[in-house]
Amino acid sequence: MLSRSDLSGRRWTRAFSEVADAWLKSVFPVRPKVALVALGSHGRRELCPYSDLDLMFVHRGLRRVDDVASEIWYPIWDTGFGLDHSVKTIKEALDVARGDIRAMLGLVDLRFICGDQELANELASRSMGLWQREHPKYLRNIANSMRARHESSGDMAFLLEPDLKEARGGLRDFAIYSALMKAKRPFSDDLDRHLLEGNELMLAARVELHRRSRKGEDRLLLQEQDQVAAAIGLTDADDLMGKISEAARSISYAVNRLARLDSSADAKALSGALKTNPAVKYRSVQGELEIDLPQGVALGVVQILEIASVSAHGQIPIQIPSLIGMRASLDYNGDKWPAGALSQLISLLGTARSAIEAIESLEFVRLFTALLPEWDLVRSKPQRNAYHRFTVDRHLLEAAANAALFRREVHRPDLLLLGALFHDIGKGVANKDHAEAGVELMDSIAVRIGLHNHDVNVIKKLIEHHLLLADMAMKRDVTDPVTIEKVADALGDLDTLELLEKLTEADSLATGSAAWSHWKKSLISDLVAGVRAKMLGGVPIVANGKYSIELLDELADSCGEDCAISVHPDGLFVAAPDRPGLFSAVTGALALVGFSVVGAEVFAHSGVAIEVFQTMSEWESESNWEKFKKELPKALAKPEDVEKKLLEKRKHYRKKQLIAEGLQLDPRVIIDREASATATVVEVWGPDRIGLLHELTRAIAVSGLNITRAKVMTLGDDVIDTFYLVGDDGNPIEAGETIAELRQRLMEIVLNPPPQSNL
Repeated sequence: MLSRSDLSGRRWTRAFSEVADAWLKSVFPVRPKVALVALGSHGRRELCPYSDLDLMFVHRGLRRVDDVASEIWYPIWDTGFGLDHSVKTIKEALDVARGDIRAMLGLVDLRFICGDQELANELASRSMGLWQREHPKYLRNIANSMRARHESSGDMAFLLEPDLKEARGGLRDFAIYSALMKAKRPFSDDLDRHLLEGNELMLAARVELHRRSRKGEDRLLLQEQDQVAAAIGLTDADDLMGKISEAARSISYAVNRLARLDSSADAKALSGALKTNPAVKYRSVQGELEIDLPQGVALGVVQILEIASVSAHGQIPIQIPSLIGMRASLDYNGDKWPAGALSQLISLLGTARSAIEAIESLEFVRLFTALLPEWDLVRSKPQRNAYHRFTVDRHLLEAAANAALFRREVHRPDLLLLGALFHDIGKGVANKDHAEAGVELMDSIAVRIGLHNHDVNVIKKLIEHHLLLADMAMKRDVTDPVTIEKVADALGDLDTLELLEKLTEADSLATGSAAWSHWKKSLISDLVAGVRAKMLGGVPIVANGKYSIELLDELADSCGEDCAISVHPDGLFVAAPDRPGLFSAVTGALALVGFSVVGAEVFAHSGVAIEVFQTMSEWESESNWEKFKKELPKALAKPEDVEKKLLEKRKHYRKKQLIAEGLQLDPRVIIDREASATATVVEVWGPDRIGLLHELTRAIAVSGLNITRAKVMTLGDDVIDTFYLVGDDGNPIEAGETIAELRQRLMEIVLNPPPQSNL
């Protein structure tokens, strides 16, 4: 049965359940007044290849019942199948279920296999009656158990490698939804079809995952996704993960609403009529927003967005039946939005995080996409890297919510909100630069929502350059006039600069924890200050203003012939007389004591070299700083020993992989002679590893080149290291042969990692 390749998904689990049932009947001990019933997924006929059998031996006061039950348990154990089993009378089963939500949910899916059917039917009837009468008493326990499970397993919609069973929106959540439906009302085609389809998709994926792993593996690993997708008839991993994300979000939303898991006890009591159509009334009912739609009343774009805005401002979710009624009453053919619609959207977005739930509630019945067809391009679209934590559409909503927090800090908050909402819309267009595609899409979006030409041009510029400030701050010298001039020329005016600065922060915060830091913010602030001064016709004041002059002076004065080291919230500061290989020695010493460099800057101050590092340590121990202070003089005195020590360390160390190798940045070395008038800029892209920065800077030093500035950007398990290089004469590198040799040497380092252990 496990090798059957002509069956998949639900057909496979049903067939396997039937085979399992037939075998269980053959070994079941023949006794009066006993029955064998299946519970949980077995009861639902959802047995996957390596699922446990969930069985209950039911009896009516049978003596030595454990001995009798063992006659069926031992044959199961002998097969090697996992078994979750119990022996109960009807009273015992119901008594346990009253105090144990998992036991209760198992009984909800009870199915007779063999033995005394009347006994099994009585247990099924009484347990279902108990569930239908008393299910509200279980809701708090359901909420607590779900929250704990979601905290442990994460949100399936946004995970690179989700647990199909336990993650939020997964198979277990659908089982809870299904159980609650049995308590409240029967399934309906209108509401439940796409939820059922989502459950079927995840069940099919789980079957194939079990088959491929040959064990009860429920985590859909990256290396399995393409094969699982092909096995269930989908195009590729992106197709599979996009559909799983969409299904998980729908299931999560539905079970939360049905169980009232997200509604607060002190939800506002709202009631009133829509300003744009007084015939449509709304009120709060049990913590949810109920919409009263009179027969024959149609809803346009303005009314839909007003209802969403009422929900967001009142922080009260819209009832699912009301959402269905709104979708059925929608009267919109995709033409230009009527007057008032855009202001309703801005009002909605201005509620910050409340807007996320309101818009996603509309999307539960595909209403937001109906109003804005371009949204379908990014709906549930996965971003297959560890740097982004959300699908594209959710990332856009998160960015808009963050931007709303800055709305009082800019002159045109409406353009900031819209820029955040649409900045990555181009990611839905295949095989095209997403910023370029987004600019083109904005033309049709602008016509639809009714933007003025000036506002359209500003938003298009924000979309086109939404990565500009972050890229320049993290990969270029923000004090370099060439950098400042490029940004000023690209943006053109102060208003756009103001908007882009806040959009950059909103976008970074919505990306993930690794995408924003005090250090990154200070670099961008310095860059913006320089660009603003340039636009105003003045001289940019960008001399490392984010660092205390007193600190830098103190370091410069105290270093003498040696190194001065200081640890501050802004980073690790090292000051020393400049010499070849200084940067390499410092990075080597940091690697040896267990620090990963996630950001670095190099500059001159008062005639000495200042190096500033942002680091992460393997160990939560401040003594590592003392170890570094002892290791650095050794690294400076004998740089060749650093290589030996790092090689030995690598033999006993393997960096934790956050993502599969196939998703890492393609290794590359970029030489940019136009990025600076005073140095040759070299970018190195590739997967991170222990000591990589030291290897790269050591190679640069051996080549006889000097690093005047450096930037280190860590993206998950990838790095983009940027070096400003000059020759011995202090000028940019002119010799093509030198550049070619350097490119080759750096590429060899990135492509050929040193040996590691196989632990």
